[in-house]
Amino acid sequence: MDNMRGAVLMTLAMLGFSGGDLFIKLMTETLPTGQILTVMGVLGSAVFALVLRLRGRALLHRAMASPVVLLRNGGEIVATVCFITALSLTTFSLASTIIQTTPLAVTLGAALVLREPVGWRRWSAICVGFAGVLIVMRPSAEGIDTGAVFALLAVLGLAVRDLSTRMVPAAVDSLQLTFLGFIAQIPAGLLLWWAEGRTGVAMGALHWAQILSTVTLIGLAYVALVTAMRVGEVSFVTPLRYTRIVFALVLGVLVFGDRLDGPMLLGCAIIAAAGIYTVVRERKIRAAA
Repeated sequence: MDNMRGAVLMTLAMLGFSGGDLFIKLMTETLPTGQILTVMGVLGSAVFALVLRLRGRALLHRAMASPVVLLRNGGEIVATVCFITALSLTTFSLASTIIQTTPLAVTLGAALVLREPVGWRRWSAICVGFAGVLIVMRPSAEGIDTGAVFALLAVLGLAVRDLSTRMVPAAVDSLQLTFLGFIAQIPAGLLLWWAEGRTGVAMGALHWAQILSTVTLIGLAYVALVTAMRVGEVSFVTPLRYTRIVFALVLGVLVFGDRLDGPMLLGCAIIAAAGIYTVVRERKIRAAA
């Protein structure tokens, strides 16, 4: 029963993240990327500041100044900026599919940077997964989709964030890290806004509805994700992260009219299969150890 609850919560979490990405994609059609990032940083930090105060936790801790926390926030900023940029430049389906290679990138980084042992099976899964990325990107003599490149850079940023999180001092909890991440988005958004050379766009009721929906969906998805990992067996619920690809494809087709052909669907299937295998294999090895 706990596994089923965890599975439902994980699936709802992926639906929530996909919904948040959908609203970001819609906002990029009329708002500068830097403006979106800045407003999301302000709203997100306000929400998590309230949560921390209600729980009696301090907003900041001196351990947050440690190099590993700064590195984590740097990775998160890169990931957020690049993913929003990717959504503005390419199809919703493509950007959302590529971002799902993050677990493969984390495993690769753990092997190369942290010197964690990775057997030939997981190495093979990593290679197969990134072959799937090439299939969905379809590089040609004319070049590579710029938005897809930004999506890959977002994967790199997320990998840096997740690997750094493993080394964050125990005195800093996840809520404080999330709050700090939103705070860091504000100056990053302002800098990007300036670099874009675009003046601000007056936000109407539709814009505010979109951005509030984004923050709400992502916040609820985060809570559902954490709860799913706690109530269900990790090896059972984690593979359901890849339902996010399904939701992204469906939303891309219904809302943006994305076209899904054979290579796109094949690449998505390869990425999902490689990611699921890597996660399950890693859990088995840890359980055996």
